Amino acid sequence: MKNLLTAFIAIFIFTNYTFAQSTSLSGELKDTSGGIAVRHATISIIGADSMLQTFTRADVDGKFTLQINNAGTYNLLIVHPNYADYKDKIVATGKAINLNNIVLTNRAKLLKEVVIKQKGSIRIKGDTTVYLADSFKVDDNANVEELLKLLPGVEVDKDGKITTQGEQVQKVLVDGEEFFGDDPTVATRNLQAKVIDKVEVFDSKSEQSKFTGFDDGSKEKTINLKMKDNMNHGVFGKVQGAVGTKPNATATHNLYDNAGMINAFKNKRKLSAYVINSSNGTTGLNWNDRSKFGTSENSFFDEEEGSMISWSSNDDGDYNGEGLPKVNNAGVQYSNKWLDGKHNLNMSAAIKNNSIARAENSNNINYIGTRAIGTRDTQSSSVNRTQYSGKAKHEWQIDSTTSLILNIGGNTGFNKTTSNYNTINSSNNDFASASNGSKLNNTQINEANADLTFKKKLRKLGRTISLNTNYINTNNKSTGNILGNNIFGTLTQKINQQRNGTTLSNIIKANATYTEPLIKDKLQLELSYNISKNNSDRQQITNVQSTANGTYDTQIDSLSNNFISDILGNGIGIKFKYKLKKVNITIGNNFRYSVFKQQDKIRNLNYDYTRFNLFPNLNVTYKISQFSNLRFSYNGSTQQPSVQQLQSVYDNTDPLNINIGNPNLVQEYNQNININYWNYKAFSERSIWFGVYGGNTFNNMVGTINFDEATGRTINSYANVDGTYNMSFYSGMNVKIPKTDLKLSVNADGSLNQRPTVVNSNSQINKSGSWGLSTTLSYRKPKMVDASIGYGIDRSFFINKNAPTTNNAYFSHRPNANVNWNITKRIKMGSDVEYVNRQAVAPFTNNFNRTIWNAYVTHKFLKQKNLEASILANDILNQNKGNERSQYGNTVSDRNFITIGRNFMVRAIYN
Repeated sequence: MKNLLTAFIAIFIFTNYTFAQSTSLSGELKDTSGGIAVRHATISIIGADSMLQTFTRADVDGKFTLQINNAGTYNLLIVHPNYADYKDKIVATGKAINLNNIVLTNRAKLLKEVVIKQKGSIRIKGDTTVYLADSFKVDDNANVEELLKLLPGVEVDKDGKITTQGEQVQKVLVDGEEFFGDDPTVATRNLQAKVIDKVEVFDSKSEQSKFTGFDDGSKEKTINLKMKDNMNHGVFGKVQGAVGTKPNATATHNLYDNAGMINAFKNKRKLSAYVINSSNGTTGLNWNDRSKFGTSENSFFDEEEGSMISWSSNDDGDYNGEGLPKVNNAGVQYSNKWLDGKHNLNMSAAIKNNSIARAENSNNINYIGTRAIGTRDTQSSSVNRTQYSGKAKHEWQIDSTTSLILNIGGNTGFNKTTSNYNTINSSNNDFASASNGSKLNNTQINEANADLTFKKKLRKLGRTISLNTNYINTNNKSTGNILGNNIFGTLTQKINQQRNGTTLSNIIKANATYTEPLIKDKLQLELSYNISKNNSDRQQITNVQSTANGTYDTQIDSLSNNFISDILGNGIGIKFKYKLKKVNITIGNNFRYSVFKQQDKIRNLNYDYTRFNLFPNLNVTYKISQFSNLRFSYNGSTQQPSVQQLQSVYDNTDPLNINIGNPNLVQEYNQNININYWNYKAFSERSIWFGVYGGNTFNNMVGTINFDEATGRTINSYANVDGTYNMSFYSGMNVKIPKTDLKLSVNADGSLNQRPTVVNSNSQINKSGSWGLSTTLSYRKPKMVDASIGYGIDRSFFINKNAPTTNNAYFSHRPNANVNWNITKRIKMGSDVEYVNRQAVAPFTNNFNRTIWNAYVTHKFLKQKNLEASILANDILNQNKGNERSQYGNTVSDRNFITIGRNFMVRAIYN
């Protein structure tokens, strides 16, 4: 009787406990098209052990109710033959759960959109990954950069560089529009996370690819920040002020970091302005800015595009961690849409004034055959750059099939560089040559461009026509002086020269493209024709003083040039696009015929020739699933010699390394192959990716070296050789460790390069490469703690085949850790540390060791906690030594340079 009573009590307690924990789950299923009820769908509850717990069916109104008997975490699965499966996590606690309206996606739209709702909701929409911002919890008043750090598969480094799926993000848009050009950090560091509704990650294609559907292989990893509907009107922004100690013992000023941004949004109209005033490395600059300003200019003719591409080859006023910077930048951005979006206007303007003080010393080894030439170089320089730029884009959607797009832009500015140098060359530890002196260069750059595109969709689906014309005008001027004392063995030489240069160019291009569907929804044809005209006049005049009055009035012809170039190009292209259910294939070829008329007016020499070129291309995309794809591409292209490479004019900018062109150079042919794979699993938050790249060059234009034993200096020129190739790979994985708040990230990469050179008329093969592995384990509790620990290892090597004993291989180690801790709702503190160890390797005999330790504490004020004050300690151990070891061609180099060292700052930010 006693045992029976005990059993009865146990059954009574168990039954009451079970019913107490029973959870009622209800909801209503809707279709995405107009909210139509989805009837008779199966709703299942699946346990963590993948066992079915219970199920039911929706009624004719799409409604359902079921009971979950035991508390716990379950998977909800909704299945219907006409709709995409719907999955969600359910936590049963005994309280009723009403999911309200659940929207299901019709399978007919499955290739366009798949919805996955979970902790950290993610939507896969075609080729776009969409993150729902509110599902990722960030601190109050956090910026977009802090939000991006939480997104699976997205990484942001300390400099604000964003990487996703193994590729660097090149552009950040706001509501689909450019936000102060291509500089991602302006948006990510100045917009608050709370105003963002969705973060979209995708490969942005060229305008022509978007219109025709043909993949031309041109893509940029892009992030689009979609703002919330209730946040795209009103005025908001932030202002920041910071002051600190001197960045190192040589500095003449204390650190400061002041910035402000204001946004006035009203639905489609957006007006923003920002200002940056800093000396701690905050610049907001990008590669496009850097490429427009330099102390000397180089260029080559892009055959496929039919245009002249220029770049800067020396100091350009951008801060990359070297030296002590001062920055004063400001910009304004305006965008608007009207008449139901038929007109879309986007304009921006910027003023930038940046200066950098630099000092460095380097040890270089140049392998000349079996001989190693050592160079010790000490330099100090200052760069000051000012730029005024602006651009505007107006898109007019004339009707549903016709649009007109106008882009105009331009920039003007100057760059002033002064430097002092002292260089010593030695061979087998014997003194050979030396040079010391100073250089001054002033560059004035003016550039204007305009681009007009007309696009028309014809009656037949897939039949389109587009017309484009582009004009670029460049007018650059430079003035410089070189003062120096040179010793070449027993010969001494003084240099006192003035160099004046101008570059005038006009480029006009026109292109017509027609597409025609051959097999409905499967095969499409693209035909194109383009014509380009490029006129340029480049002068570089070197003068010396012939009298004692200080006037530079005597021209040195051997150091001067006046090169006129006239290039006319015609090209036709043909492409086929084949589309299957999961595979897209684009294959084609461009044919181009170009006529070059080039004249060296000083030497009265003509370089007239013609070129016929082929540019084959193949792009294959295999969409394994909505969460996995594989891509392959092949491209071939030619590159013409640059103006400087062709001219037989001496350049003595570096007196110990004289450069002269080779008028007998011919074009080189490049081909490359890319393969990359991406896979993502939403529920486990696991993503993996890898990529392989390979390329080789025929008739590669490489540098040649002739070493003069008597003087200890080299004469550098150019020659065409075969045997150049490069290969690389990258791979990575992000995964959330089950039943924890830990995430593991693993990345691996490697490269192998071979580049022949010609040394004293003999071929010389140089190989270099590296491999690296890094891993990071991170832990995050939203609004509580964010911490990570990581380790990276790299191995680099350099091999000169003519000197078998030359095998410069070394390891680098980079352990690191960081923590950010919300002590209270208003007080936050954090710290990060990174140790770098670079192994010594001949001819460099010292290990490089550096530990960078930073820390901060922040207190938030006001009711909205939108005023924060911080104390920051940077490089607490005072070990931020600038060092770079590089290998290129037949040269290995080890450089040391000044940079921002230990400092303490006080900062206030008001949002």
